Amino acid sequence: MPATMHYKIKNSIASYNQLPLADHVRQSIHQLFKDYAFKGISPENLYNFTIAEAEAALLEETMAYARNNQCEAAKTLGINRGTFREKLKKYDLL
Repeated sequence: MPATMHYKIKNSIASYNQLPLADHVRQSIHQLFKDYAFKGISPENLYNFTIAEAEAALLEETMAYARNNQCEAAKTLGINRGTFREKLKKYDLL
């Protein structure tokens, strides 16, 4: 398996940064494992933790980008406004 996987996404999104998003995530997860090893503990429930952290950050940054306009933020994410509001509530971001 290649070290970096590239997914087919719009060039305008992919080219904003030289390092693909997956590589940023990979580096963060790698550092997390190093931190856990340094502390002598084993991570648990890492999948749910990672998804929740990423989703909350995505929602926050998208709201900032859309200047707190929920309709615009939902459109940017490609989800409907109702789903977006549910996610904001889930992470106490309203």
